[in-house]
Amino acid sequence: MIDRWLADGGTVTYGADADTSCFLLVRDDAPPQDNLWPVVLYPVSGRIEVVFQHLSRRAPIDDIGLRRKFLDLLNGVPGAEIAEVKLDLGPAFPWPPSTARERPG
Repeated sequence: MIDRWLADGGTVTYGADADTSCFLLVRDDAPPQDNLWPVVLYPVSGRIEVVFQHLSRRAPIDDIGLRRKFLDLLNGVPGAEIAEVKLDLGPAFPWPPSTARERPG
């Protein structure tokens, strides 16, 4: 998943907690308050967190209609069953850790 994201022009940044998080960035050249990252991968615990709570404050995803479309796309992913009431929260769904790429050195 990370390799595909990078190949499609996205960038990534990593957290430093025990369950290293990987933020998939859409606009990493923007000022920090305008960065847009739709999901955070947690390879150790094997989950994907959808950060609707942050997307709801950043254009263009501050539009509820666009977040609903994103929700519909996500619910097409095996294992994702995110209710619409979570459009302002940070729901998560399983992600197989075996598909994770090692954090660069």
